[in-house]
Amino acid sequence: MVWSKFLQAEAKLWRVRKSEASSGQRVLMATSMGGYDHGAVVECGLAIATTLRGAKVDLLLCDRAIPMCQITKINGFPEEDLIAGVMSPRCVNCYPRGHKLFEPLGLDVHLYSELLPAGAEQLIDRIVAETDLRKLRDLTLLGCRIGEHAYAGILRYLASGEALSHPQYEGLARKALIAALRTALAINELLSRRRYDVVCMHHGLYTPQGIIAEICRQRGIRVVTWNPTYRQSTFIFSHAETYHRSMVSEDPAVWDTLSLDVDDRRERLERYMATRRDGSADWVHFNRDPTSRFEEIARTLGLQPGVPIVTALTNVLWDAQLHFPGNAFAGMLDWVKTTIELFSKRDDVQLVIRVHPAELTGSLKSRQPLMDEIARWFPALPSNVHVVGPGSKMSTYEILDHTDTAIIFGTKTGIEIAYMGKPVVVAGEAWIRGKGFAMDASSEQEYRDLIGSLPIGRGLDPDKQERARRYAYHFFFRRMIPLPFLTMNEKQNLIPGLTSIRQLEPGNWPGLDVICDGILHNEPFFYEGFHADEVAAAAE
Repeated sequence: MVWSKFLQAEAKLWRVRKSEASSGQRVLMATSMGGYDHGAVVECGLAIATTLRGAKVDLLLCDRAIPMCQITKINGFPEEDLIAGVMSPRCVNCYPRGHKLFEPLGLDVHLYSELLPAGAEQLIDRIVAETDLRKLRDLTLLGCRIGEHAYAGILRYLASGEALSHPQYEGLARKALIAALRTALAINELLSRRRYDVVCMHHGLYTPQGIIAEICRQRGIRVVTWNPTYRQSTFIFSHAETYHRSMVSEDPAVWDTLSLDVDDRRERLERYMATRRDGSADWVHFNRDPTSRFEEIARTLGLQPGVPIVTALTNVLWDAQLHFPGNAFAGMLDWVKTTIELFSKRDDVQLVIRVHPAELTGSLKSRQPLMDEIARWFPALPSNVHVVGPGSKMSTYEILDHTDTAIIFGTKTGIEIAYMGKPVVVAGEAWIRGKGFAMDASSEQEYRDLIGSLPIGRGLDPDKQERARRYAYHFFFRRMIPLPFLTMNEKQNLIPGLTSIRQLEPGNWPGLDVICDGILHNEPFFYEGFHADEVAAAAE
């Protein structure tokens, strides 16, 4: 299955390399969710690649021990069944898929049920009984923000930005907390039994990966997290924490002196950024075949000619809700409501709110549509406020072309907006916060003051736009590391386009070398090359 045919073809080589790696660095691929194909397929490949580089690799799988995890979704699995202890179809199939994928490797595979220590269930029952589930987000155990990850998992399951008012919240919270505690006890037991130099996992938040990452950090074990990114066959890897945090906290010094005037960098960036409008060079894109004529968009929305436009871009409410101390608002809903209220008192500017298309087209359709929340607050919108729904084919880029200033909470599109030379106000955890080319609001009053200063009436200063372009290159070309041999089929499954495991040895794929050097030697996850396959893809 996926990798096994390569291992069978090179069985002797694989046995020799595993034997040679028996005393090498200890690596744990904490996959856990064998049924999450993207994570399992990539980490199986990384297990092979790091073994070929001399590492002793172990694997971790959940064998139906966790009642609620990142892949548990309300779509097709109602909350009543989850609370009653019925096993979801995805959970039933998860371990067999992971076992079938990992078994041919012949590496040590650790199972959650075998790691839970004696007395674990009694301890878990006591903690759950003593926890105020209404304050779940505040729960910390073993130095780990158990409650934050458990609550984020509830939001992900519900596909909603709020859970406390849900009629089944108490039952869901118990399941989420049980799952989080079992994860914590299992990984704590494994780390007590075996020494690891580094633990690698997908995403780095929710249950189980967020909890695994935190406990490893508490024990002084290096952590590597990763996620697929926009550009086809590229991935983002981070040291220590989820990329949601690392991209916010990353030191600007790692990209600020980058020159775009060498190695055709500026041209590469321009070619790729042009493709962002239709997603032709991406495998993650949410609005295919958008409407591209602004005149039609303006007529449909009822925009007033000559009145400056400010565009606010939203996020999906439930996605990756974590606490970021720099945010001006407690959450995105507070930000949207306050923004509409502020613009309702203005007649010299018009506000366009672009609701994120992924509310409808993402892997998990939102069950708390932002437009419903807006309609509840404002049964009749102010005349200068216009909302573009998630299902609209209107081009966000075409609207931005005619925008004075953009306002964002956490969307990555802020990188592109600044690249275009547009001023950007940041209210949340957007990755352009603290990078020196956006207007960062760190309190609600600071945000109100910034909104009061709009419209700007001019584009970004040239030096700030150039800084934004350097960051865009860093993000789209250095942080997005290519693995061109991994592609998606028509079912959106990852497929390795290889003929031999020898192709995973050093020197064959520069991106894979960067990733393995980062995992094994703590090197930065920066890709400085430009593979020929990427040149062709960027030019298309």
